[in-house]
Order: sequence, then structure tokens, then C-alpha cells
Amino acid sequence: MSRELRVGDRMRMSVRSRVEDYPPGEKGVVRGGPRNSVRSGVVYYLVAMDKDDPGQTTIFNAEEIEPDE
Repeated sequence: MSRELRVGDRMRMSVRSRVEDYPPGEKGVVRGGPRNSVRSGVVYYLVAMDKDDPGQTTIFNAEEIEPDE
């Protein structure tokens, strides 16, 4: 990821996305993060994807998303 996302930022799935339901280019809004997993140390974000129901959030690793500029 080129820069750290903040709550409220628009994002899109990157070409490194390995999430079947959210292919590269799918968009959403950051609702939480960045956070570090206590177990693995992986940085992740909580995201509300445009195609999902309002109020639903999904967790993505930082490498899977990028700013939608």
C-alpha cells in the first residue's frame, strides 16, 4: 500500500487481493484501522464495501487494499 489509510478514506481492492468475493477494483470506505493483529503482527483495516449491506464491515490485510484516488 502506498500510504496509510484513515477512517473515512475511499479504498479499492488491489491487484494483490486474494479475497474471492472482492476482486481487484472493488471499492469501499475505511471504517477502522490500521490495527495490528496481536498474534501475527499483520496490519488490517475494517472496511464497508460498496456492494455489501449498509453497516456490514469486512476485514482486509493492508496489502489487499489501496487508496482510491
